[in-house]
Amino acid sequence: MQLNINNIKEICNIAICAAQKANNYISSYDRTGLDIKFKTPNNQCHHVSNTNLASQVVTEVDIKSQEIILKEIEPTISKYNLGLLTEELSDDKSRFEKNYFWCIDPLDGTLPFTEGQEGYSVSIALVAKDGTPVIGVIGNPITKDIYHAIKGVGVFKNQEEWQQQKNIPHNGAFTFVNDRSFFKHKYYKPITVHLNSKIQKMGHSAFKMIKQGGAVM
Repeated sequence: MQLNINNIKEICNIAICAAQKANNYISSYDRTGLDIKFKTPNNQCHHVSNTNLASQVVTEVDIKSQEIILKEIEPTISKYNLGLLTEELSDDKSRFEKNYFWCIDPLDGTLPFTEGQEGYSVSIALVAKDGTPVIGVIGNPITKDIYHAIKGVGVFKNQEEWQQQKNIPHNGAFTFVNDRSFFKHKYYKPITVHLNSKIQKMGHSAFKMIKQGGAVM
């Protein structure tokens, strides 16, 4: 079925509620004795003691956060005939059949979470069959902030319209956001040297790099 704007707003409010509950759970979790596992190619998990492969790390917090989110959004799946794609479940391919599907990462940035570093988040989106994002909801468990956006409506932080900063100087600092694995890449040095040279010629005052946390935050 095709969703109208009222349907979309209703669905968005449910996603916001889900993100808030997942936020609360994650922020209250005691990392002492945290059970860390590795994903295998078939998305099953086995125990490991240590790893630096962030994309493969999964914990009981990921699983529980996913359960919290699914409990909130499951009624919308049948009501609006939605597909589902979520990080810690096998892909049932419903996203190729439905007009819209939920796309969920219950704990983006699992590795920084296990290390007690900032940058992890809850990520919930509703995506059209053609890949167009319709709703995006992001929860920051550290600050408890909830960001959300609806296509054609706007972007909000804690339900207040989020205005982009205006009058940003064109020659301000250039910020390069990247995964920390980039620092081990064989082309790390030539790429950063080239970027630094380019931004200086463009008149930027500084070259900053952000490498901590997950992709979403």
